[in-house]
Amino acid sequence: MNKLSIDEIKSIIKENYNIDNAYITKINRGNADIYLIETKNNKFVLKYYQSSYIKEEIDNEFNVINHLNKKGIKVPKYLLTNDNEPSLIYKNQVLIMQYFIEGIIKEKNQGSENEIIESAKYLGKIIKALEDFNNNDSFDEAEWYKLNPEIAQNKIEELLNKLPDSDENAEIIKTDLNKKLDIINKMKDFDIKNIDKVSVKYTHGDYGVMQFIYDDNNKIKAILDFATATYMPIVWEIIRSYSHIDKECIDGNLNIDNLIKYINEFKKYVPLNKYDLEYMPYIYLNQLLKSTFGYKSYVLYNNLDLLKVGILRTKIVVYLYENLKEISNRLIEEC
Repeated sequence: MNKLSIDEIKSIIKENYNIDNAYITKINRGNADIYLIETKNNKFVLKYYQSSYIKEEIDNEFNVINHLNKKGIKVPKYLLTNDNEPSLIYKNQVLIMQYFIEGIIKEKNQGSENEIIESAKYLGKIIKALEDFNNNDSFDEAEWYKLNPEIAQNKIEELLNKLPDSDENAEIIKTDLNKKLDIINKMKDFDIKNIDKVSVKYTHGDYGVMQFIYDDNNKIKAILDFATATYMPIVWEIIRSYSHIDKECIDGNLNIDNLIKYINEFKKYVPLNKYDLEYMPYIYLNQLLKSTFGYKSYVLYNNLDLLKVGILRTKIVVYLYENLKEISNRLIEEC
């Protein structure tokens, strides 16, 4: 991924946005290269996306945000280029500007009961509001529902081969990834005969507390980052976003009582069927099992912060596997 220099940013914003004499500060948050642009009369956020993002995806975010804004959802506002475009390409990567939103940003797993419920409410409102959004995205059923032990094993073994035995974190990485392999092999024959009845809708795609800006009263002021918006099983977005906000999930264990409250708040806006509730923990487990996120970033780039994320995700995997039936049964009975 290319990184921008301050001089490059000054040139970009002057040429494409007629912004001059700006004070520029790096913001260390998220996967994009992000900067605060301050002028005499305004503040903006410049986002320079990873090379994995294409312009069509980011332009779709612009369309999603405009659609949601018309429905009363609290979202950012784009600053268009001089050519009236929502994004531009610089050195083969996508760049956008949005108006800066003053507020409070919170970390994962710090949420109070009121903040948990508010998160569920806005997720329901967003999915409901997107039901009439026109798009051409498709849904890959195999990617979401199927487990392939051989592919997973090859991915994990390839990563482990790049990990030096002398690395101080080698033991925990090997232990965690082997836990995942063991569970994958045990789950390969899990009954998913009715999983095609799970609700698939257009949604945020990366919804969670890390995308919220709060006001001084700890109320959500805006929801960010719709570049990942697509069709998916909405139950994944529900249980994942819950696990990211509840402070009781900080060690990887879900509080089923709180999850039930979260789901019941969500259902005030969008209905769920029996199969949504039955397969919700399985779908979350399935996605986490197949991923080496966090471990890969550490092995390849020595990113210790993302290693911690990977370790937490494996704790969630173990919890979900050990409590799969209990979670499903309680959700069916109480939601």
